Amino acid sequence: MKIIITGASGFVGSHLCERLVKLGHNVVGIAGKNRRDSRYLEKSKNFRLIKCDITNTKKIYKVFSGNRDAKAVFHLAALRSGDESSPMEWLKTNTEGTASVLYAANKCGIKSIIYASTMNVYGKVRYLPVNEKHPAEPKNFYGISKLHGESYCRLFHDKYNMSVVILRLGGVYGLGRNTGAFAVFSDKAIKNEDIGVDSGKLDTWEAVYIDDIVAAFLLSNEWIMKNKSPVFGIFNIGGKSPVVMQKLIGNIVKLTKSTSRVKFKKNRKSLNFIFDLRKAKKVLGCSPRSLKENLKSYINAKLKYESDYKIRRLK
Repeated sequence: MKIIITGASGFVGSHLCERLVKLGHNVVGIAGKNRRDSRYLEKSKNFRLIKCDITNTKKIYKVFSGNRDAKAVFHLAALRSGDESSPMEWLKTNTEGTASVLYAANKCGIKSIIYASTMNVYGKVRYLPVNEKHPAEPKNFYGISKLHGESYCRLFHDKYNMSVVILRLGGVYGLGRNTGAFAVFSDKAIKNEDIGVDSGKLDTWEAVYIDDIVAAFLLSNEWIMKNKSPVFGIFNIGGKSPVVMQKLIGNIVKLTKSTSRVKFKKNRKSLNFIFDLRKAKKVLGCSPRSLKENLKSYINAKLKYESDYKIRRLK
């Protein structure tokens, strides 16, 4: 099967490209300025990387027009960090860019799209666990731009009979991502450096390992393909259980056999975000591994590969 992936050089996109290529799919990766993480795949005969800005409607249409035999689009290209004082760059990439991708896919007869959204669309937590019916009231430009992208996805389903899956991802961690609690704390533990934690010991949030995200995309594609009629679905994608800060750091220190000392600057719980994952499990068949299993895989991968992540090659 030929699959188009936008954001192919990003953290999730590069892992997804690698997995699909290993499974024997023909992958057309679309990347903007940063081509680093997926460049090593270019030696594979069933992978092609195209440099293209998704906000350029004419160019993105040209790319899709040359790949009309693709069966699905995995849309991951997005701006995740930027100027929070101005909404324009978020709007251009995450909303207008998504509209361009949907337009090009529909015009070229590619009627299946899986859209990577975010837990940030929910905003203030009104009840726990957060299910897909929870009010979506984003509190930052990233969240609202991704929510508008969701609206375009729904419209193209309703208006043009496209099959659409929207995956609202929890906090992502895994080999190749160098920011976030998992990366920062594991790096310090490996180096036996003291770990200072600004948040509370009982802070709880939704984190998902990269392998479980890749699995969610593959299962979403299978769900679309097995349905004869166009489908639409929004799904929360998280870990098997929420992450508690104190337990996370304790497990990292234990797995790395570290001598790091841990100091919490806050004793009071200030973060509490938990997904309801029952819909993804029931409809898509998502079954994420435990935090302990994933953390062990993550630490082992960091110790083995991260000194030079770019040299990884397909076996």
